[in-house]
Amino acid sequence: MRTLKRIVWDFNGTILDDGGPHFRAVNTLIRLTGGQEVTQEQLAERFVIPVATFYGGQGCDIQLLNTSTAIYYKCYEYHALDCQTHQYVPEILELLTAQKVEQIIVSNNTHESIHWHLERLHLGHHFSAVQANEYGNDVVHKQTKGDRVKELVHGYGVEEVLIIGDTVEEIEIARKLGIRSISIVSGYQAKHRLEQAGPPFMLLDSFEHLLLALREGMS
Repeated sequence: MRTLKRIVWDFNGTILDDGGPHFRAVNTLIRLTGGQEVTQEQLAERFVIPVATFYGGQGCDIQLLNTSTAIYYKCYEYHALDCQTHQYVPEILELLTAQKVEQIIVSNNTHESIHWHLERLHLGHHFSAVQANEYGNDVVHKQTKGDRVKELVHGYGVEEVLIIGDTVEEIEIARKLGIRSISIVSGYQAKHRLEQAGPPFMLLDSFEHLLLALREGMS
């Protein structure tokens, strides 16, 4: 990884350890829109982007969903007030910054939410940019992360850019663009879903393993 120049990070479930608030907010929105609630295991098995596919599968009223996503964000932010990063993430960010690797966040969340958490956790200085949605309901029917990543990796060689995330979405984006992906079993989707979507460049069970791999690759 000595030739690495740019890393594209997912945020929720990857950098931020927010699976609990996400779970509570999802079920709140499901109840509001008339669907069937899920367990945490079912959520990890079924959650997809765009989220209308997931909520529709739970029997939710999609028209009502279109006008109710603010409820998800209010519930999520209430429960995520004290969320921390996953263990070893700050050390990884520090290492990459020290090695002058540019780091960018590309997320299906909103700019407002991400910037608030970055400021709260004193992490914003590690990132040259945050690309995210302007509005909460953008993620209901749209899948925009791939287009954003495509622009960010244009002109970079395979060995120079990397995408890191916790869902199948990042693996599929990497495969389509011909770049490398690292998937961390830390967040919103079950491990076997990541395995079946692969092969990613790496599938790691923890950020400790990622930190060790980066240290070894950059030494």
